[in-house]
Amino acid sequence: MKKIFFIYSFLFVGVVFLLYQCRKDKYVIPVCYDTDIQPIFTSKCTMSGCHNSTDKAKDLDLSSYDAAMASNKKDDILKVIQKGEMPPSGYVPLTKEEKQLITRWVEQGYTKGKCSDNNSTCDTSTVTYTNSLKSIFDTYCVGCHNSSNMGGGYALDTYSGCVSCANSGRLLGAVKWQTGYSAMPKNGSKLNDCAIAKIQKWINSGKPN
Repeated sequence: MKKIFFIYSFLFVGVVFLLYQCRKDKYVIPVCYDTDIQPIFTSKCTMSGCHNSTDKAKDLDLSSYDAAMASNKKDDILKVIQKGEMPPSGYVPLTKEEKQLITRWVEQGYTKGKCSDNNSTCDTSTVTYTNSLKSIFDTYCVGCHNSSNMGGGYALDTYSGCVSCANSGRLLGAVKWQTGYSAMPKNGSKLNDCAIAKIQKWINSGKPN
């Protein structure tokens, strides 16, 4: 009996230790700043009058990794987000997933992260607003272009708003950074080739929902 008790006790301690290690290593998955964090800041933090390279509200510029790291106010980012103070009232709030990503990034020491190259084929065989474009617009556009804050006169948080912008020709011109159009995302990097290809295919296919 003592031998069996010892074995079970050993197993119990082992399980407890593993659970502790899992909890301790909660944020072990590295965050890639360029693909995980900067799109959030660009869409929801660098609007006119906010944390961009021109206005630098609260002495904080979130238009790039180097700019964010140069600010002595970067430790305030997570604090104001957790308090619900940012983005300010009237702007699209951060999603639960976006807050989790920023928290992981801060917990990992504001590192830029190791970003794996995405060599996968860009699938544009079936592109619709719901299954292909909504996530792109939500990530890169709705912080400035939404029903409550129609930057440039367009709301990209609804299907009808995206169709209206596409019909005007401004959507494709802006994301392709064509001459005569304001380059979008504003204060951010150009969308990757796959995202632009999906927007082009969506428009050419009649803008299916």
